[in-house]
Amino acid sequence: MPILIPEILFAIGKQIIENGKSENDVVKFVISGKESLKAARNVFASVKNLKINHCHFAIGWKKEYSEYNFLKIPKCLMYCIGGSVKKLYIKQQINPFFQPIIDTVIEKKQLISFSTSSKFYECEDILFLKNFLPQFSKTLKELSIPNQAMSGILRDSLRLKTLIFQNGCNRGLYFMLRPFPNTNEKSPFLSSVEHLLFKDISGHLHSSFDNYISVIKLFPSLKRLDFITICKDLNSLEIDIKVLSKLIKRTKYEFPQNVIYNVLLQKPLLNEIETILLNGVCSKFKYDSSNPKYHCFERSMLKKETFSSEISRRKLLVYIPKSKFYVER
Repeated sequence: MPILIPEILFAIGKQIIENGKSENDVVKFVISGKESLKAARNVFASVKNLKINHCHFAIGWKKEYSEYNFLKIPKCLMYCIGGSVKKLYIKQQINPFFQPIIDTVIEKKQLISFSTSSKFYECEDILFLKNFLPQFSKTLKELSIPNQAMSGILRDSLRLKTLIFQNGCNRGLYFMLRPFPNTNEKSPFLSSVEHLLFKDISGHLHSSFDNYISVIKLFPSLKRLDFITICKDLNSLEIDIKVLSKLIKRTKYEFPQNVIYNVLLQKPLLNEIETILLNGVCSKFKYDSSNPKYHCFERSMLKKETFSSEISRRKLLVYIPKSKFYVER
């Protein structure tokens, strides 16, 4: 049975992390013996998901993360991280302490998903992205960055499945993404994206729809389009849904089959929103109450395809959090 001891210790060490135990609990496990130290190093080396802040980092293997202060975790464990990382989030300019981990991530080139905060677009941030992300051109499939951080280098080097733009959409994003004028060549970057998502915290999504449409039309392979927006008043919410419904039905705008409008509500609006939507702008939508976390409104719209007699179906879904799942933003 001794052959099982390393596996058992690895499972115990991983469970300590997954349970969100403190730095002290991690250290206690490490100093309990040579085999425990070796197991802990293997646990940290196996981390798949990593979030980096200035003084803290968070690690995990699935959706859950455990956060730690890097000053309280031994370096001999910290610098084991990186070789298995597939999902990376960087909140702000990297603390030099984390650079050996970043170097390992680059060396192993297994990164599938990368994201930053909505404020990650200073000059040094954009320069970092230009140098860092193209090194994962063969593996990276999901990217979430501020629209201000998009660059021609990223456009010309990456082939993504999912692209998320934070901070909404502006005209500059269109000029950054569009193919060069007077060329008939299709952009491999634009053609590769199947899921496009915009996060807009302005509270007035409809006022920028022209910019959104110009960008959306650049992506010929879209299967799903998401908008995530903060609703500051019910009038803006109703206008957003009305305008979006009309745009989807227009022949000249090529929307994907599934369009999702996800609303982050101000807390005072939560209790009245369901009744208002059912009796108002979403009265033609099918209401699904079975989702435990969201009010779900769905509407299917028929559309005649451009240059064809075929009729296609587009689906608009509106998701609004139920009050008990409200998270302060």
